[in-house]
Amino acid sequence: MTFPYLYSLYMGIIVFLFGLPVNYFMFREIRWKYTLVMAISMAIGTFIGILLFE
Repeated sequence: MTFPYLYSLYMGIIVFLFGLPVNYFMFREIRWKYTLVMAISMAIGTFIGILLFE
């Protein structure tokens, strides 16, 4: 697996980690499912974008 395909995994992890504090300040509690869905969606979208434009 080359780096461009791992980039979507990195983006998902980064969105998950940065999404936790944003989620906390929006709702005053951590909603794990919301943050996890957001990170998975970002990873899938990045992966599709890499497949389409590479």
